[in-house]
Order: sequence, then structure tokens, then C-alpha cells
Amino acid sequence: MMRFSVLLCLLFIFPRVTARDEKGIHYIGGMYYGKGFHHFATPMINKSILTNYVGGRLAFSLGKNFRAGIMGGNIFKYYDSNTSHYKLGHGGITGEYVLKRNRFAAGAGLMLGGGKYRNLYVSELSGNTLNGYYREASFMFVVPFVTASLSLTNKLSLSLMAEHFNDALFTEKAGLSGTNIKFGILFNR
Repeated sequence: MMRFSVLLCLLFIFPRVTARDEKGIHYIGGMYYGKGFHHFATPMINKSILTNYVGGRLAFSLGKNFRAGIMGGNIFKYYDSNTSHYKLGHGGITGEYVLKRNRFAAGAGLMLGGGKYRNLYVSELSGNTLNGYYREASFMFVVPFVTASLSLTNKLSLSLMAEHFNDALFTEKAGLSGTNIKFGILFNR
């Protein structure tokens, strides 16, 4: 709880001490929706599936070419039936190097954070009897990402982001490897 309180205080102080980039943008923030192609390797399933992604991002400019912030989201998929599902919630701090040209910006960065996953695999459901496998665990991770954004106005941008999850970069093996491609609407100030 203490870490959360310190982080919250820093977020309110941070915009006052950050530098503007050449367009005068202090921060960007918004929501993302996307799809991912992931390979799940758990004791009960071993398959590649298309997943859904919902998340958000807030980043502050640290000079002309750097951003730091927070990002998080959920990866989820119902599979084999409407009873089996995999859910992974994650969040963390980000650092990003950004190149800008006119209304276009492209960047590459890393997210360092943590999360939790839940996997429920139902092998048999008959009446009130359920046979299956359930696993839940917390983890820490490093996730690389790339972004491309187009400024529509001084206050609004469209963004495309790709992030790659690799089970080797997780402290607790989540059985997940794959890439999310997500589209977002970001607000600038």
C-alpha cells in the first residue's frame, strides 16, 4: 500500500516538473483496444489462439525524445467452450524513446511491471459436476513495445502499439507468449 501511495503522489507532482517536447506536449493518455495472437502452454492446454486486449496508458514527456509513464491492461480469451478461459491483468512503468516528425511520432520502449493470471480449463461439465484445471499466480515481467501515433489536433492523437509478451521474461511462468496489436485514442496536453 505504501508503494501505491508514493506512486500516486509522484503522478500528481510529475507533470509540474517535466519538460515539454517541441510541440509543447506535457503528457499523453488514453485507452487501447486490440487483438493478440498468443501461444498458451499450460499443463492442460497447448494451443495458439486469438485473444482480446483492453488497456490504457499515461506518459509524460521528459525532454525532446523521451517519455516515462504507466501502462496496463487485460488479455482475455474464452476457449474450447464458454466455460474455459484465460485472463491476464498487468500493469507497470514505462520508458520510451520517441522520434517525431510533423504530426507523426514513432517510439520504442520497455514496460517493467507485474500482474496476475487466471486459467480455468473445463474438461467436462455435466449437471452439477465440473472436472477441470484452475491455476492462478502473480508475476513480474519486462515487455518491449513499439508505438506509432498521428496527431489529429493539438489535443487528440490516434495510436497503434505492438507489445510482445515472452514467457521467458516473466518471473512466474504464465504459459503465455505472443504479441498484442492495439489501437488507441490518446489525449494530449
